[in-house]
Amino acid sequence: MHPVTTEDHITALAALRARRTIGELVASLSDRQRTILDLRLRRGLSTQETADIMGTTVAAVLLGQHRALARLRAGLRST
Repeated sequence: MHPVTTEDHITALAALRARRTIGELVASLSDRQRTILDLRLRRGLSTQETADIMGTTVAAVLLGQHRALARLRAGLRST
């Protein structure tokens, strides 16, 4: 095991800041957008499976996912 360096601390702090920023951005999404991202990205469901669970269309799921990811990207660029 190597001794902990200042660089290790900086890396850990940067990772913590990134997680916090992403968490804040995700929290700023609508409930619907968060649900879509959860089902699609975390749980790995298809667009059809997501649409069935949410009682909507595949097109609505795709649009919601697109808008949610665009909002996250924009938020990350502005930080």
